[in-house]
Amino acid sequence: MKPMDPVTENMNIINSKPVRAFIYQDHEAHIKTHLAFINDPKIRELIGQSPNANKIFAAMEAHIAEHIAFAYRNKIEEELGVPLPPPGEPLPEDVEVELSRLVAKSADQLLQKNIAEAKQEQIAQQEQDPLIQMQQQELQIKQMEAQAKAKKMTDDSAIDAARLQLDKAKMESQERIAGAKIGADAVNQQKELDAKEFMEGTKLGAEAVKQQKERNNTQT
Repeated sequence: MKPMDPVTENMNIINSKPVRAFIYQDHEAHIKTHLAFINDPKIRELIGQSPNANKIFAAMEAHIAEHIAFAYRNKIEEELGVPLPPPGEPLPEDVEVELSRLVAKSADQLLQKNIAEAKQEQIAQQEQDPLIQMQQQELQIKQMEAQAKAKKMTDDSAIDAARLQLDKAKMESQERIAGAKIGADAVNQQKELDAKEFMEGTKLGAEAVKQQKERNNTQT
């Protein structure tokens, strides 16, 4: 069989003629052309009227699978950085084992890359969806409200702490004033007591002197 362009392949498939994918072809271009053809509602309606419709669809799916396999092979080669041996070429056992290990790593890398790209595409599609955009806006508003509430609680806590500190300072000041007053009263009381004792002592001394004088006069 000779290589054909994707349109000729489509024509051969609906006419039940054999087709084949070749390793060097632009497989992604072939796949897009075949999918556009088979998913066209008008084409599907016309093929559906044919008694060979199931065979045509099955042949198209099988041929697309060929191109997918080759396209996957190309991606693996890109991850490896070197071309793979031609399909069907016999390989020594040790070469096949080592190649399988290298291919497994490349296959995992390709998988992770495709998963990441698929997620990015999904995110991009969701961002274009008006409903998703509204939900994101609502989520942002709720987050802002939660942040504002948390900030208010923090501010209120700071104010309460400041008030407690002020009340504590007032109480300590009042206690110091009360202590100072008590101390001053005690000093004053002691002074009054000392003065009273001094006066009483002076009075007693004066009386003693007077009595002594009286006794002296009497004796004279």
